[in-house]
Amino acid sequence: MEKVIKEARTEIKGFWGFCKKKRNRPLIISVVFFLILGIGLAQVAKSQVQRSLVEQMLHREQVIARSEARSIERFFESVARVVMTESDCPMIEAFGLVAQERMSELIDKWEGTALTELLLIDSQGQVKYEVSREETRVVENPGVSVADREYFIQAKSAKESRIYIGDPVQARGGPFQGEYVVPVAAPIIEAGRFKGVLVGGVLLSQLIDNYLEPLIISERTEVHLINSENVIIGSSLVDLIGNNLSKYTESGVREETRIKLEELVREVEETSEGKVEVVLESLDGSGKQEEILIAVSTVHLDKVSLGGLPDWYVAVETPREDAMHFFGMFGAAIRIVITVLILMTLCFSAALIMTMRLVQEDAYLDGLTDGRRKRK
Repeated sequence: MEKVIKEARTEIKGFWGFCKKKRNRPLIISVVFFLILGIGLAQVAKSQVQRSLVEQMLHREQVIARSEARSIERFFESVARVVMTESDCPMIEAFGLVAQERMSELIDKWEGTALTELLLIDSQGQVKYEVSREETRVVENPGVSVADREYFIQAKSAKESRIYIGDPVQARGGPFQGEYVVPVAAPIIEAGRFKGVLVGGVLLSQLIDNYLEPLIISERTEVHLINSENVIIGSSLVDLIGNNLSKYTESGVREETRIKLEELVREVEETSEGKVEVVLESLDGSGKQEEILIAVSTVHLDKVSLGGLPDWYVAVETPREDAMHFFGMFGAAIRIVITVLILMTLCFSAALIMTMRLVQEDAYLDGLTDGRRKRK
């Protein structure tokens, strides 16, 4: 052990002696300068690359949110056209066997979509016929009343055939009982007399599966469909459905995060979309605070619906950490560049010292020669 200590002391003295020599100072100064410069450049490059990755992730989220919002709008417009057209069909107005057959044919054509059931409701709000994709038969007189539902009240008050898209409701019967369904309703009016309502039921869980989940960016990317009251009406995290966002954004939130969220709300109100990076409690229930990248786009259904349905919002969120997974290749490149820079510095400094020593030796020899000549 003592031998090791002595050797270490000898090395330290030798290094200190090397540093004390004036002719070695350019090398030391150069190495220290370029080392500090390299570290500084590495940190700047790292910061810029990370910021770029975050911006790229936010941009991808925004593109996905915008695309899915438009897709949902077009889907509801298609469903609305079909429901309104069929509500004027004499076969549906007949409320008999032909109506049942027509509804069965129609629901079969929409296989694989979120339009999962059709309801034919009489003027008193009683469900007369229900056709569901999950059941091959028509359920006649299910005994369910929807007279208190907003979509029925709105459709009943209409003077002409128009579409009303209601807020998501929990189905009171059928194979989707208890699940959230969006009613797309059109009044059945014959000779100016209200006879009932034809309703297409859009299953929200299927809507999420079809339009939102296929385009997630990473394993931890989550997508949510939110109504105007900030209630999550559809989500890739099923346990969140029915919860209000205030539960996650008001309690224990940093002031900086609160300000950013308020700015996001204003941006979405003005431009129909926005994105932000904030620190929030993870929505997976772990209670962990982490940096989240969020992009939001508005789903406009007010132009389709008679009742002027308030906007919905598609929100895509991804942990910032997932965006940093792409940093590995950039980080390796930065380390290689810094290593090459340091090696070049060492080579340059060594060449400089050798040049200085050669100059000093030449000067010494020249001086020695001149001195001898003078003595002679």
